[in-house]
Amino acid sequence: GGQGGRIQEITWDGQVVLDYLYASPDHLLHHDIEILPNGNILAIAWETKSREETQEMGYRPEMTPERGLWPDVVIELEPQPLNGARIVWEWHSWDHLIQNRDPSLGTYGELADHPERIDINGNRQPPDSLSTEDSSRYRELGFVPADDEHDPSSDLMHMNAIAYNADLDQIALSLNRYSEIWIIDHSTTTEQGPSCSHDWSASQPGP
Repeated sequence: GGQGGRIQEITWDGQVVLDYLYASPDHLLHHDIEILPNGNILAIAWETKSREETQEMGYRPEMTPERGLWPDVVIELEPQPLNGARIVWEWHSWDHLIQNRDPSLGTYGELADHPERIDINGNRQPPDSLSTEDSSRYRELGFVPADDEHDPSSDLMHMNAIAYNADLDQIALSLNRYSEIWIIDHSTTTEQGPSCSHDWSASQPGP
């Protein structure tokens, strides 16, 4: 649920001044955006990862849908009206994962020693198989397009909301699947992001 794929800015008299589409088989905007003081836009999006990529990161096979997962991404857009925007900053949850089930993989580690990392398995139990009735209900509610056969469990984190603290230059994210609030250091560059550990769970002390 929450899929959108586009951002529009419309004046009070109905004039569309920005109509930006970020939707493809590889990525899709969803749920929430935040306008920054400089006019740029922070947005939540999914990116697709195949079943094979997912297994290489240590996700439990019995929890992995055949079509893989949709981990979340945060992008910062510099609007270029009418129909464009430039991505000037991005943060990928996929770059900050950890797991404790397969020591042969690069993501292996002790969870308690790395509160700044994201447990890809999230201490979740394997989902029950989706009944035909439940699948139909998902489609009625718009959770899944009527002509799509995707498994809703592909939505790994289900970020619901994004907010920005200008005084600290920090981004706050709420996550349905993990029942946590994450804080991202916006001053970390896109290039530094994969090797840094500025993201931390709200249950841990601040940096």
